Amino acid sequence: MQQNFSISQRVRVKTAGGSGKTPSESVRGAEGKIAEQLMDDWAGTLLALEEGEIRLLYVEFDDGATEAISVEWLESITETSSGI
Repeated sequence: MQQNFSISQRVRVKTAGGSGKTPSESVRGAEGKIAEQLMDDWAGTLLALEEGEIRLLYVEFDDGATEAISVEWLESITETSSGI
């Protein structure tokens, strides 16, 4: 199942359970938002993904760092306000 993310969507890097480009240990479990890079549709260009390639997305972390991570390592964050 392909996951779809949008620009500026909040995400968390999984600590385990992904494949493809592995995130560095320093960002596992970190939260951030999807950056604008690599969100364009590159179909029909030299940058198009080959069949079986795992899509990479840039994530801007809350500490200011940016890293390209396989989508299989990302989980969306549902922003809800709790009344606790």
